Amino acid sequence: SAPTVDGRLDEAFWTKATWESGFQRFRATPKTREVPAQTEFAIAADAENLYVGVKAHHRDMKAMLAHGNTDGIWNSEAVEFYFVPDGGTFEYYQFLLTYQGMSYAQFYSEGGNIKPDPYGPKWEMKLSDAEGGWTVEARIPLSAFYMTRGDAWGRDWKVNVARSYREPGKFDFNCWIDGKGYADLKNFRTISGFPMRKAVEDIWVKSVVPTVRGPKDGALEGS
Repeated sequence: SAPTVDGRLDEAFWTKATWESGFQRFRATPKTREVPAQTEFAIAADAENLYVGVKAHHRDMKAMLAHGNTDGIWNSEAVEFYFVPDGGTFEYYQFLLTYQGMSYAQFYSEGGNIKPDPYGPKWEMKLSDAEGGWTVEARIPLSAFYMTRGDAWGRDWKVNVARSYREPGKFDFNCWIDGKGYADLKNFRTISGFPMRKAVEDIWVKSVVPTVRGPKDGALEGS
């Protein structure tokens, strides 16, 4: 049975899951790759959704709370998930949640986050305080991965989970893979057993008609 997404991870659903850990700093870290506090995560699925649970351990929650939310979404205590349904190294989906409850999702392809960004998935994440840290529970419908065509969808996905660790005077970046950074696709790990998406959810653009104007100042304009 599906878990209730409340952030607490206190259901039998999660006790039966396989938990991963061993997070480390990026390869270019000058001193040590050991992290201040470890992170654990588990991924499960049913026919409609992915479920992700995270245990974000912290060595001084009181100090982190006293620091407050002053750094914005990209410089806060946070966890991030990266998924590649086609198992390749060209594009990925990213989902982020900060301890303060800020969230973000993007589809990254063609060497960048396509602008204007058309990606707007429906998904949910909740967090909860826990002894020695905090926990996250997420539900991401398979339909949220609609930017990947059905013929490219597989059961073996490339995956990374990342952590931004925050305390006064210390900000640490680390992740599950052995790589150069969060989005080092070539070093994403493979996880097998993902469900196949329903054929009715395979969406694509069949044709595009451009409207071209110009040239103006030596360049074409249009949409």
